[in-house]
Amino acid sequence: MNPSLNREGSTGIFPFRIWIIEAWENAARSLWVDWVANTVGPSLSCERSRIANRSR
Repeated sequence: MNPSLNREGSTGIFPFRIWIIEAWENAARSLWVDWVANTVGPSLSCERSRIANRSR
């Protein structure tokens, strides 16, 4: 969290909204990373092994 953001709106719902947005972005990012690792990762490793086999 940026301390400047906390200083700007230390009262009210503003920091709470920032916290929700940050938590949502972190969750979305981790979900995206998991999805990429599960879908793109295996196909990438298959491609890599296929290219390595072809070059051998």
